[in-house]
Amino acid sequence: MEITRNYDVEKEYRKLNNAVAKTRIQLKEIKNNAIAIGTNESDLFESQLVILKGHKYLEAIKAEIKNQHITAIQATKNVAKKFHYVFSSFDHDDIREKIVTLKDLNERLVHNLKVEDYADIIQEQVEFDGKIVRITGNVKKHTDVHQVILNGGDGVGLFRTEFLYKNRETEPSEQEQFECYKYVLQYCNNNPVVIRTIDIGGDVPLPYSDIPTRNNHLLGYLGVQLRKNSRSLFKTQVKALLRASFFGNLQVAFPMVTERGDYEDIMEIVEECKNELINDGMDYSNTIQWGVMIETPAAALFTQEMAEFADFFCIGINDLTKHALAIDIMQSDDFCFEKLLHPAVLELVRVSVTGAHKCGKWIGMCGDLQGDSEKFEFFVKLGLDGFSVNPTTISDAKKGIHRMIKELNKSK
Repeated sequence: MEITRNYDVEKEYRKLNNAVAKTRIQLKEIKNNAIAIGTNESDLFESQLVILKGHKYLEAIKAEIKNQHITAIQATKNVAKKFHYVFSSFDHDDIREKIVTLKDLNERLVHNLKVEDYADIIQEQVEFDGKIVRITGNVKKHTDVHQVILNGGDGVGLFRTEFLYKNRETEPSEQEQFECYKYVLQYCNNNPVVIRTIDIGGDVPLPYSDIPTRNNHLLGYLGVQLRKNSRSLFKTQVKALLRASFFGNLQVAFPMVTERGDYEDIMEIVEECKNELINDGMDYSNTIQWGVMIETPAAALFTQEMAEFADFFCIGINDLTKHALAIDIMQSDDFCFEKLLHPAVLELVRVSVTGAHKCGKWIGMCGDLQGDSEKFEFFVKLGLDGFSVNPTTISDAKKGIHRMIKELNKSK
């Protein structure tokens, strides 16, 4: 879907230049990965880089923008059709390869232009006590990111990766996961993307893993406990995340961390994965942030201690409520969203926020607050730096919090 707005040639040039720069970075990374794993596809990506270094292709797009008064996306599509028409009249293997090269390059460039376009949507910023309160979206699969951006989200606040592991007989490969994470990071155009590592209860069978199946999901091998009995599964995901880090603003959140030792154990595995990637000729970005999900009373109480080494925190309010009040949220009769405002839950949130801020660390909250301004008011007052909600409620959440903060500021 192309976003229509008033035509501005300089703005379209800027978007084109940004998209080309991003495409170059992606092609270099993909080419290096192809070389490292020994495939012959590296020549295809090198050919695309050569085209981008030249002037004819980009100058043709810019001329189309200026002369036809159209967007960079449409201009790129038009130029692709023209090049295809010219080359398709020749019956030669080299020319056919050229057509494939240009087709792949154009699709990549158009995708990056769409990301630039979405980033141009005017978004309502929410500010409280002199800071921007980030409103992001929860996603259960990579394609959900479309709704996050189209609804004005400031990024992805929680990407649940469990869909990659469920209902299948074989483990998701590193390459499959890499492509999935890369897709979301690219689409968010450098807005933050918080990806939670695998967090599956023992009641979900994974036939390809060493994790035993248990009837009680509450007693399953949740979150980082996976690393103890299925280390290779966890390492595959970490490597995929590291490789994808070049494509956006990646933040990785580890679930069910309850103490400093948990985090230190995880980071040892992360370092191990980094070294293995380097030995295989691959690289990763040094800008990744490594954070902790606050889902248990223990984690909430020890946030300040963990803030000495973790980069950020995300409170999983539904899980925190479940563990604090001994509620089985799988049984809907036992759980109502009013429980989120139970005094014990609010106190745990307050302690966690205070602990994070004492160490200068960002702390947000994810969960279904149902666009309820009363709940947002309680949590905004507690000092949370951001909220991640259902993508369909992002716009309403922003407007509701904005109105609520206006009223709070008036009453000061």
